[in-house]
Amino acid sequence: MLNRIEISKLETYSFHGCNKEERKKGGPFTVDVEVDFNFMDSAKKDNLKLTLDYAQITDIIKTEMSKPSKLIESVNKRIVDNIILLAEKKAIKIERLLVRVNKLKPPLEIKSKGISSVIIYKNI
Repeated sequence: MLNRIEISKLETYSFHGCNKEERKKGGPFTVDVEVDFNFMDSAKKDNLKLTLDYAQITDIIKTEMSKPSKLIESVNKRIVDNIILLAEKKAIKIERLLVRVNKLKPPLEIKSKGISSVIIYKNI
């Protein structure tokens, strides 16, 4: 059985971008995470140690979003890598992991609701 934990629109104010102004001034971002894995054992036993703790995932997001980067793709990769590492430490096999980092106010000359970097990891 496949189950999913979702974290939706986690809001941060971060300092990512290619130009110095973005890294100095910062801007609003959101992060979405979807993690597919079998968590039925932890659900049956009501045991947090047997599953991926969404609080630990949000801590990973907060930590990585606080490190200024030129590319949101770089931030995204660090988040993905750290979530996979967390799962490996708990001997949990992630079937699919999606992380979306959204820059809500990109420095564009046209109106935009944001720019995103999406990484989809599939453990086949």
